[in-house]
Amino acid sequence: MVIIKIILIANIILCLAVLVSFKRISTRSLPPSNQILFLLSGFLLYHLVYVLHAKMFFPDGGWIENSAPFGLAYGPFVYLCTRSYVNSQVLYRKDLFYFLPYILTWVFHIGILVVGVDYHTSFAEIYLRVLYKFIGLQFIGYGAWSIYLFRNKLNKQKIFYHLFLIAAIVCVLIFGVIFINIFLKVNNIFDEIRVDSGGIMMYTFVFVLLLFLLLHVITLKKSLVINQDLSILKPSDLIRSEPKDLETSTSPRYEKSRLPEVNLDWYESRLDHYMKHNQPWKRLDLNLQILSSEVNIPPHHLTQLLNLRKEVNFNEYLNVHRVEYACQLLQKNEEFESLEDVGYQSGFNSKTSFYRWFKKLKNMTPLEYRELHLLRKIEEE
Repeated sequence: MVIIKIILIANIILCLAVLVSFKRISTRSLPPSNQILFLLSGFLLYHLVYVLHAKMFFPDGGWIENSAPFGLAYGPFVYLCTRSYVNSQVLYRKDLFYFLPYILTWVFHIGILVVGVDYHTSFAEIYLRVLYKFIGLQFIGYGAWSIYLFRNKLNKQKIFYHLFLIAAIVCVLIFGVIFINIFLKVNNIFDEIRVDSGGIMMYTFVFVLLLFLLLHVITLKKSLVINQDLSILKPSDLIRSEPKDLETSTSPRYEKSRLPEVNLDWYESRLDHYMKHNQPWKRLDLNLQILSSEVNIPPHHLTQLLNLRKEVNFNEYLNVHRVEYACQLLQKNEEFESLEDVGYQSGFNSKTSFYRWFKKLKNMTPLEYRELHLLRKIEEE
């Protein structure tokens, strides 16, 4: 019992260090996934303090600790962290639905404590079996879902965050199997969950996770400091004149003032998500300043992002999206809509600009593209 208390205290200290490190970074400066990690750290601290309090003041049998449904919250947290990391997606009110099982079970848990349910009642084993089975299934489900989202995001340049997420996903999968194993193979569930060795293993693993998380926050803080130093520079120091050709859209000028890869990855993910779901290129008044404000990326950083990652300037970036959207309209509407209307719907402010960019990017005119699509459709029929 003494060993696990020491581990819990060490976890609490480390968790406080993570929260303090997060608080030293402006919340608005944090990527969405890190904002969720901050909430997860706060919840974990609450959990650790609860367990330590239970072991110190209610040591008999461990009922106060073992009957608490904290496990129902970690699966959703890991999934939401993974989702926000992959899609740059913030928390929405509807995401509280993922925590509904935890909230309802917690209210029920308080109720059974008030009425005096403990290990000595016949209801206790039924409650624990149902709870542990549900936690196990949820861990496995959310762990598998997180792996599915995470499958295309492996990138060596974000090693600390990857280590944390991978470890967290493995954690929920392993704990899921452990809970299911308890439900299926143990004749007396009380004998299994009273053994401190399981708690020592689990909270030691949590300690390792917190170490990864603290390393990640320190790395994030350093990268944001570099980012702020770069933002002090005048845009003229970072932005070169827009190139005329795609072949000359990048420049070695950015090498000395280049943003850290973690910032570029975050910016790129945010920009891609915004462009996909909001289609801002349809607006005729869209410019660099407006898009910068909407995606919350400084203009000179947005210019760097487009040049370094997309290898185009701002004007080319918008017109590539406009031409691709115009192709969709030409395929969808066929001959029922004028080519000029297609251009305006795609965000071009003139027929001449529409034709020029379409010809440049597709090596054919919009009319030729429409006729080619109709010909292919006839041949397929």
